[in-house]
Amino acid sequence: MTCYDKALSLLSSREHTAKELSEKLARKGFPRSEIETAVRRLENEGALSERRYVECFVRSRMRRNPEGRSILALRLAEKGSPREVFLPYLDEFFDSGEHIPYVKAELEKQARLKGKGKALLSLMKKGFGKSFLEALAKDIPDEDMLGEVDVDEVEYPDVE
Repeated sequence: MTCYDKALSLLSSREHTAKELSEKLARKGFPRSEIETAVRRLENEGALSERRYVECFVRSRMRRNPEGRSILALRLAEKGSPREVFLPYLDEFFDSGEHIPYVKAELEKQARLKGKGKALLSLMKKGFGKSFLEALAKDIPDEDMLGEVDVDEVEYPDVE
């Protein structure tokens, strides 16, 4: 199997960043020059797309485990996605409000399981703002917004 064919096979199972794909191919023993040629060819053909990877990654994370913009940015950077690709996409995703249904569903699920106060606290730790979450939670019944939890005592991740 050629380096190009192996790369195409890897891409058939899920999207990859160029960095991830290159690392996997290197672990399979392909020479760096063949990897670079295969990756360039796949990008030119549209089979490898950093933008598409970012879109799939963000939607998947938001469906399974919603996180705020800054945490998603850190995760994408760790995966090797270029900042010039993921930052504009994250801006578009969050500015359009596309994240709201995912966060609301997670908030409702957590509130059913452990109460509204703990649900709000949990999502604040994942990078969502207090006022944003309180607005989403206004229709969720509970004793009071944050119960016994003092949100001013909680350490929050840095938000851009």
